[in-house]
Amino acid sequence: MSAAADLMAVIMFAFFLVGVTVGIVVVIAVSARRAHKAHRQHRRAALSRRTWPYRDQVRTD
Repeated sequence: MSAAADLMAVIMFAFFLVGVTVGIVVVIAVSARRAHKAHRQHRRAALSRRTWPYRDQVRTD
């Protein structure tokens, strides 16, 4: 291979690695954001009286 072809191969490989890294970071960020939203909704629903109307009538045996 010529020097120009070697340089082009290195540059393309670097772009490939950057793309893979960005993809992994995006997947982790979106997953963490969805988990954070689900956690907040779960806490809000647990504190709401509307989601469990008979809370005062439940017996703890």
